[in-house]
Amino acid sequence: MRVLICAGRYYMNAALCRQVLEAYHAQHPLTVLVHGGNQHLGSTLEDWARETGVHIVRYPSNWQHYGKQAERRRNRFMLQDSGPDRVIAFPGGSDTEELVAQARASGIETLSIDD
Repeated sequence: MRVLICAGRYYMNAALCRQVLEAYHAQHPLTVLVHGGNQHLGSTLEDWARETGVHIVRYPSNWQHYGKQAERRRNRFMLQDSGPDRVIAFPGGSDTEELVAQARASGIETLSIDD
């Protein structure tokens, strides 16, 4: 299963993220973990994926080229390009909410996690 993880730029609850990944993976084995390179969670996500043998696909934002629109553009591209089976969303702002709405509109199952 291909799972896209998203969260706000400043979301830092790595322990909860790891706990959710472990529980989800036990029920629905992941093959690919997709994420946007969150500065606080990126390494936690990738460490977990390496420990469990899950492939990693990272989509960092191109701030130099797109400026303030970098995250929004990255999210749209990441969702379309990665072809996730499920989106797991942790707390975030309007860009995270927009990604979740786009996933739902595309028929992709989403799971929203609150702190």
